[in-house]
Amino acid sequence: DFLFLASHKIMTIQQILEEVQQLFPQIGETQLRIELDQIQKDFARETRLLSKETVLSNSDLTLETTKYQTLYYSLDKYVAGVKKVTVLDTTGANVSGDYSIRFESITDNPLEDIIKVGRLYFYDYNNQPITSIGTNIVVICTIQLPETISGLGDTLSIPEDFHHGLVAKLLQNHCARNKDYQGASYWSIEYKDARIKAKRLANTFSDLTPYQIQQHQL
Repeated sequence: DFLFLASHKIMTIQQILEEVQQLFPQIGETQLRIELDQIQKDFARETRLLSKETVLSNSDLTLETTKYQTLYYSLDKYVAGVKKVTVLDTTGANVSGDYSIRFESITDNPLEDIIKVGRLYFYDYNNQPITSIGTNIVVICTIQLPETISGLGDTLSIPEDFHHGLVAKLLQNHCARNKDYQGASYWSIEYKDARIKAKRLANTFSDLTPYQIQQHQL
């Protein structure tokens, strides 16, 4: 029996890997840690379960002075996508229609398994550069990837209820490599079930409709 799947306590990466090694003692901790890190990132991207809300004032935006000559905000390397951008005035009223916002990719970063590192550029409704948003604030909701697992004392970023799914995927992969196709099939079902539940949870607690930011669209 795999004890982790019956556990409800938060476990460190080392504790998780030690339990996996009960079934696959020949696999080293470093390899398992790297694989688990990739699985967690894939799970976050597929389910859109991790999100972050960032509130910006005018002082948080940077003026680009060479190419576009307008304000921009740099997305960090763990952003997998933008769900929604809202601009509010001092009363809390939505004034997003007064702005046009574009996304531009700066670079791909495959070493960190990040989709794109980019910027959000801010223009007025007529697509003209702006140098200030005044007293308005910008609320950006992004889909996040987990930070890279760096140590055995770390814990997973994905909520605890779905840890079993990540471990199931790890077991599925190693069962398949060892030609244990029955075991691989079993763990595949466990992983897919966790992924479905995670997607459902992400949709339940989000009133944000994903879309691509385009000119004159928020």
